[in-house]
Amino acid sequence: MNRLLKFLLCSALILSNTAILHAMVGGCIPQEHTEQVSDTPNFEEELFIAIRAGDEQNILNCLRHGVDVNIRNTDNMPALITAIHYAQSRIAGIFLLQPTIDVNSACARDGFTALMTATALENMPMIHTLLAHANINVNARDRRNVSALAIAIGQDALEIVCMLLAHRNATGNFDTIIDEVALSYATPGSEIHRLLVNALSR
Repeated sequence: MNRLLKFLLCSALILSNTAILHAMVGGCIPQEHTEQVSDTPNFEEELFIAIRAGDEQNILNCLRHGVDVNIRNTDNMPALITAIHYAQSRIAGIFLLQPTIDVNSACARDGFTALMTATALENMPMIHTLLAHANINVNARDRRNVSALAIAIGQDALEIVCMLLAHRNATGNFDTIIDEVALSYATPGSEIHRLLVNALSR
């Protein structure tokens, strides 16, 4: 066997043994498995934390990161209603400026809309802001078939009743329905009752 052939055979043997050795040693060395801990913030959770804290900048940041403005919390309450519930009118205003906002979205539990919630809390500035929204439905009903008007009447909130009755939609037509349920909440002979009867006679 010539020298070149011997050299090639020896080289092949060395390479083969080296590969086997690496495989054996590699199999004995424990592999380090590091658990990946995500440091990516949960912007959906952050949004509701920011609502409670009144953190407007963080609200805007969450929306910039793609959080749906109509997102609901763990109680199935929309973000808009959550903001009104926590008396965060400026944050509610931010939500209302978003083009995809569903201003009439209701709580799953009781069917309350943002307007009903603001009415129940007698939050006049918020009611005014909601009524200015082009898509507001003042005739929405909750699970008891009660409207925002009926809620205002039940609380004897004359100023809110007047606001709701005076509200006109984009076409300029009178759009607040005075039904038997709403009328039944008014005390006969009261100023609110007279106001409703007068509105019905138009």
